[in-house]
Amino acid sequence: MPLVFSLALLILAMSLSTLLSMENSLEEGRGPQGVTLFMTIPLMVLIAALMLLMANRFGRGPKQLTADQYSIIALMMAMFIVGMLIEPAIPRLPELSDDLIGTIFLLVPTLLIALMIFPLGQKKFDEEE
Repeated sequence: MPLVFSLALLILAMSLSTLLSMENSLEEGRGPQGVTLFMTIPLMVLIAALMLLMANRFGRGPKQLTADQYSIIALMMAMFIVGMLIEPAIPRLPELSDDLIGTIFLLVPTLLIALMIFPLGQKKFDEEE
C-alpha cells in the first residue's frame, strides 16, 4: 500500500508540474518545449504501473468477473464516454476565476481516488460466539 500511495503522489506531482509548465508556455505565446514535451510518456508508464498495482492488490490468482462487476465496468465506461462527449460543450463561467475552476478539476478526481483507496464504510467482522 505505501508503494501505491507513493506512486500516486509521484503521478500527481509530475502531472501538476507538466500542467503548470504547459500553461506558462502557452501564456507566453509558444508551445511546450524541452522536457515538457516528453514528460507525458513517463507519466503514462507510471499510471499504467499504478493501475496494475491496484488490479493485483487483492491476491495473485485469476479474477472471476461477476454480474456486479460487469455493471460497475459498464458504468465506468459510460462515464468516460459521456465525459469525453460533453467536455467540449461545458461553458466557461465568466464570474469564476480560472484558478478556482482548475482547483475544482484537480480536487474532484483526487478526492474520488482517495475515497476508492480508503473506503469510509464500516467493515463487518464475523465473530464466533
